[in-house]
Amino acid sequence: MSLLEANRAVLEELEIIEDAITQRIARNPEIYYSYLEKRAEIESDDDDLASIPKGNITANKLHMIKKTKRSRKQILLQQHEISKFLSQYKKKVKQLKPSTPEDLEPYRDPGLTFEAFEQTIKDINEKYDTNVASDASESTLQAKRHDYAMFSNSGAQGKDILSRTAQFLDLNEKFTWEEHYGEYLDLENLHKDWINVIKDSSSSLLQFITFLESFLTNNHITTAPVDRNSKAYHSFIARLSAYLKSFFEQSYPLLNHSQLYNSIQRDVPRYCDSPVIHPTKGYVCVACGKGFKSNAVFLPHLTGKKHIKNLQSKSQALLAEYTLLRLIKCLNKEIASTRAFIERRLAFTATERIKEMAKLKEAYTSPAYGDSESEDSNAQDTSPTSQVFPDNSNPLNLPLGPDGYPIPYWLYKLQGLDIKYTCEICGNQLYKGRRVYEKHFQESKHNYGLRCLGIKPSPAFKGISKISDAQLLARKLLPDHVQLSASAIANSGAYSNISQSQQIEMEDEDGNLMTLQVYEDLKKQGLL
Repeated sequence: MSLLEANRAVLEELEIIEDAITQRIARNPEIYYSYLEKRAEIESDDDDLASIPKGNITANKLHMIKKTKRSRKQILLQQHEISKFLSQYKKKVKQLKPSTPEDLEPYRDPGLTFEAFEQTIKDINEKYDTNVASDASESTLQAKRHDYAMFSNSGAQGKDILSRTAQFLDLNEKFTWEEHYGEYLDLENLHKDWINVIKDSSSSLLQFITFLESFLTNNHITTAPVDRNSKAYHSFIARLSAYLKSFFEQSYPLLNHSQLYNSIQRDVPRYCDSPVIHPTKGYVCVACGKGFKSNAVFLPHLTGKKHIKNLQSKSQALLAEYTLLRLIKCLNKEIASTRAFIERRLAFTATERIKEMAKLKEAYTSPAYGDSESEDSNAQDTSPTSQVFPDNSNPLNLPLGPDGYPIPYWLYKLQGLDIKYTCEICGNQLYKGRRVYEKHFQESKHNYGLRCLGIKPSPAFKGISKISDAQLLARKLLPDHVQLSASAIANSGAYSNISQSQQIEMEDEDGNLMTLQVYEDLKKQGLL
């Protein structure tokens, strides 16, 4: 197989993977929206979520089409499936090889006769001209698409939303039933270990969660319930950090975990060198746990032998502690949900507790795609040309509301959107509604039009849409000596195309403005 043919086969499979991911997101946009929401929480500079209307995220819409809400188990299962596809995608990309001069030599055409090119095309056509070769190639392509298609793993046991490529994917191997697929943390065993560390059997599970939440405010350093230098504490922090790390990866499979861990490794020195300010202890060193009265006293401590020794001896413990801090920030929502669930469980009666546990276990054992679940009518064809948009009739050409549908006609009339205003300064731009028309006087386009007329924008020109009105007002606002020069310019022929009767405006008793010519005509007719 030639290099070009090998690269073509790889690119063909890459397109199949891209199409498979697109089909899953088009069927259920929440797969992508939930990933963006968590990424926005972790990366403050991420603005991809801001470009999507909140109404689309809340209603699970894609291009004004409302999609069916799916279960948490199904969403997470398809996210893990997409993560598996992306891993294969990366492996396939590495198989692409750049062309060498030797590979391109047969296609060189110094005489520009295109003979080599035409011969290559002819050979390809002859190769796939036979029905056997064509059918074999088509069947291979269809088989690849089938391997990545949704429901391709379905069998006699029922419909399975997974593809054949991800047929061995099982969420129950990644989560316990207490975790409810990433909604709650399973802290029972870690709580028992924590009791052995602090030597206090009266410490409740809620108090242990309070200890986790103390990392958000750095109270784990200033008011630690146990000696932070003890080996038992270091060992427990490492186990707790490993659990949260695994939980985070399984709950958010589409996030770039290595990027987060690299930033943690990069920021550990800054974490160790930055003091924690406490009202009574002053500036507390993270590595040593010692307090200093002021920052001026704290800074020389960073270069001391004792501080450097503590950094070297406790490097792994400090890394685990900072990793735990960052993971708790990422899982703040899940920790709060766990606290609320435990508080609610403590208030249960024995019967209510049994029912709640049975409900969680039933959700754990039930399939991701239920028997009563159905597909959207437009879920089969997601190409842009074949999508059927709901409520496509809009004969009145009404503007769309925040939900993506035309606003009611009574609201259209109430807001005055049926009244049109024209601004000559903006190039005869048409504005629908008084509100939009009034607002445009402050926009850059209108100000640019004024500057093109040699007029400096100011609030005095608000409400003026005609060029002649703006020029007349600009001349009136000029000082007397400047007005003389302006009138001289006008008399010299700069405004020779506008008659004097059109430049001068008159006002009748009702305050209506009109040109001098119109005023005189109406006066002659006795209409004024």
